[in-house]
Amino acid sequence: MYIGRYLDPKNDYVFQRIFGYIGNEEITKGLISAVLDDIEITNIELDLKKELEPDLKDDKFGILDIRAELNNSIQCDIEM
Repeated sequence: MYIGRYLDPKNDYVFQRIFGYIGNEEITKGLISAVLDDIEITNIELDLKKELEPDLKDDKFGILDIRAELNNSIQCDIEM
């Protein structure tokens, strides 16, 4: 099998395009369901605003891979 012709889903950009792309909510829902097997996910809404403002002046600015809201109440931040 020649692996070089496939994109690595562990790469941040590829991960975001697969799981954080609006239109792929069902794929993202499957990933989160597999990780959190005790939570039933009925609804998922992906958020395009992924920037995390630093709390303190010397803190780093962060960018999340995926930010989502589950079941209209649970905030879910996912980093690869």
